[in-house]
Amino acid sequence: MWANLPEQLAISGLCWFQEDLPVWEAIVEVNTPQEIDYKTFPALYVPEIAKLKDETEYIWRRINIEPYTPESELARSQRQGVTFSPKTREAGFAAVLKDIENTGGLVSPAELRNSPMKVVEWLKKCPEIELTEGAPRKIPSNIQNAALTKREKLLLAKSWLNAQKVEANLVWQLPFDPDSKTPLCPEMFYSPVLEVVGVSGMSFEDMKSSALLAGSKIYYINTETERIGSRRIPSNKATDNTLNAKMNLTLDNNGMLNGNVKITLGGAWQEFLLRGKTDSGTLRGAILTLFPVLKNFDEVKYSVKKDIPEISFKVMNQVGIAGTGKGILAVIPFFEPVAMRKLGTYESPIEIVFPFVVEQELTIAFPKNVKESLLSNKIAKGPDKINYSHSYTNRRHRLEAKAAIEVGLQTVRTGDVSTLINCLENWRAFSARNIPVR
Repeated sequence: MWANLPEQLAISGLCWFQEDLPVWEAIVEVNTPQEIDYKTFPALYVPEIAKLKDETEYIWRRINIEPYTPESELARSQRQGVTFSPKTREAGFAAVLKDIENTGGLVSPAELRNSPMKVVEWLKKCPEIELTEGAPRKIPSNIQNAALTKREKLLLAKSWLNAQKVEANLVWQLPFDPDSKTPLCPEMFYSPVLEVVGVSGMSFEDMKSSALLAGSKIYYINTETERIGSRRIPSNKATDNTLNAKMNLTLDNNGMLNGNVKITLGGAWQEFLLRGKTDSGTLRGAILTLFPVLKNFDEVKYSVKKDIPEISFKVMNQVGIAGTGKGILAVIPFFEPVAMRKLGTYESPIEIVFPFVVEQELTIAFPKNVKESLLSNKIAKGPDKINYSHSYTNRRHRLEAKAAIEVGLQTVRTGDVSTLINCLENWRAFSARNIPVR
């Protein structure tokens, strides 16, 4: 992949090494008449530097780069890239952001001018388009019939809310933590977030996945000192983000499992799994990220009950036994969110997208000739911010089982990683366990 910079970015800009697909080789080449300061992230990648007749040439080469897929990860990660500039100071960025935030004086439709909430809801419903990264354009003047980028929606929301005397400001998510020696360029401010103060029901908005903003780091420019400051958006409690799967299943005489499954998506789980979509393909895709080996399921439905979204479906003729004779094992659906499992593969510190609780509740009815299951152990919930628990209850021709895992930390540091891995392994053992019956 060659990153060709337009002329206006010849000595200042940001380029990515990492894309949403695997990259065999990424090359960023910058030719400039003067020396530049640069920063690669998240790690240091030293460029090849050549002094030519009238310019200096910088070349960064990276090979075998994993895809960048933040929307499917429960751990925050930095996208690999490089920023460069002839200056490292922050002076003048207030003026740069003023240009970035220019909406051309477009006014809101008349019906929105007395309601801050209607402004945001109206812009959310506008058709959305994506432009090539860094592609400049003027916001369309025929606003009521225009498709807008997410960035344009946020710029208009700030302008229109300010016109209603509402305190609304743009803050920014940056690709890395800048310091006093970081070369800064306008392209770093590619991900705006709208902050609304003093309006009930409104705080931080990105027109896409606002529930996932909690706990993330945001940056702003102090207009008086023209320096960059940072803070974190307040995080939710783990119990606010509870994912629960209830399985009510029956094992018939032919060894097939049938029954109903209901998944409740509390807090940030709805946006993490569905991204605002509820079509059949999205719902089935979400189910398979939670039940990665599930084969036979149908009648997928989406509903909202007491403001909590639910996905329900039927398990149909799933193979439910393994073994023969006295060694019969009941096989239950394997419930393990793929993104949760991957948390055990990252190096510390692991920054969690949102603290969470994941629960599963299983009721399985056995044929009359099955006397009982042979599981009865219990692991109690621990006192820490990362913990796991499960229990089994045997009843006549029926087994009831529960498991829960909680990750209540925003950042999992070295001393807590082993606890996290242990809890994930316990969860997997519970979900994968075949139940011995007699």
